[in-house]
Amino acid sequence: MPIGTTKLRDGRCIPNLAFGSGSALRGKDAYESVAAALRTGFRHIDTAQLYHNEDSVGMAIKEWLDGDLGYESRGSEKHAIGNSPTFGLPSNKREDLWVTTKYGGGDQGP
Repeated sequence: MPIGTTKLRDGRCIPNLAFGSGSALRGKDAYESVAAALRTGFRHIDTAQLYHNEDSVGMAIKEWLDGDLGYESRGSEKHAIGNSPTFGLPSNKREDLWVTTKYGGGDQGP
């Protein structure tokens, strides 16, 4: 089922459905879950400072952008995983990905 989009005033379209990295993943390593979401076609990741998993969310996004996310290594070879020809390809672009977040008000300093 395709995920619809909403057109913004600047002409860009944001996916109506985001993969959430909170709730069940709060305070946990979210890498595998976010990686799976990106591999299956999510292009909108929702996160928050309060979830305390920014590092693992960021690593999954970085590897998706680097083209490393859709492959598993076996020795010196890389084998595609997933069922889409675009999983993990270096053609993944930052402008194709939406990341929304919420600021928790902490760590404001003196």
